[in-house]
Amino acid sequence: MLIVSTALTLISCSAPGLTYEDAPKYEIKHSNDDTDDQFFGNIIYPNNEENGKYETKTNLKPINKKEKNDSESRRKVTVTSVIDADSIRYFDPLLNKEVTGRLLGINAPEATKTVEKFGPEGTAFLTNLIMGKEIEIESDPNSDITDKYGRYLIHAFISGKSIQQILILEGLVRVAYLYDEYNYTDLYLAAEKEAKIVGQNIWSIPGYVDKKNGFDMHVVSEDLKGSIVEKAGEFMNILK
Repeated sequence: MLIVSTALTLISCSAPGLTYEDAPKYEIKHSNDDTDDQFFGNIIYPNNEENGKYETKTNLKPINKKEKNDSESRRKVTVTSVIDADSIRYFDPLLNKEVTGRLLGINAPEATKTVEKFGPEGTAFLTNLIMGKEIEIESDPNSDITDKYGRYLIHAFISGKSIQQILILEGLVRVAYLYDEYNYTDLYLAAEKEAKIVGQNIWSIPGYVDKKNGFDMHVVSEDLKGSIVEKAGEFMNILK
C-alpha cells in the first residue's frame, strides 16, 4: 500500500435527534477482502433473532472483586444521539439530565471533524444498534467517574449484551486506554483476539491499529482515503 502523510478532514458526520424503531439483529460474513464493502456489504440483519452472532451472557459478572454485582451497579438510560463508535449521548434518570458517555476500554477511528478509515462505518453501526433505545450502563470502580472532557466513563449493554464486545468483534473499535484493572477487560481482549484472527475491518490493513491507542492513516492508500470520503457521504445519507 502507498504510504502517505496527508490527513483527511471532513465536516462532522454526527446527526443527533434521530430515532430507530428496532436495534438490528445481525451476523457477520467474515472476509479477507480489505475493501469498504466489509462493513456495508458483509453485515446481515436476519429476521430470526437466533441467527445473531453474539452470545454475550445476560448476567455477565465483573472480574473486579471491588464491584458489587450487576443488578446493584447497572442502571437504565435512553440513548439520544451517537457521536461516534465510542461516545454517545443519553438521558440519565438518576442525574435527571442528558449527558455524554465515553465507552470504557475501547477507542474508535475518528468520524467527526477528522475522519479515519472505518470511523463513519462504526458510527453508523452503533447508531443502528442503540439509537433511541434503552440501554444499561455501569461505571467501573477502578476508573474515574468522568474524563477530562466531562464525559461519563461507562461500560454499556443492550439486551444484556456488552456493546463494547459487539463493537470489538466487528472490528470497528480497538481495546485501548486500559489505565487500571477494569471490569470486563478479559471479555474485551478475547473479542479483540477473534477480530484480529479474521482480519475484521480495522484489522484488515496491516499497521493501521497503532501502538499508541489509536490508528495510523499513513498506512492507508490514497485510493482508500478517497473511498472514505464516499463512505462518509453514504453514512450521512443513511442517517437522513
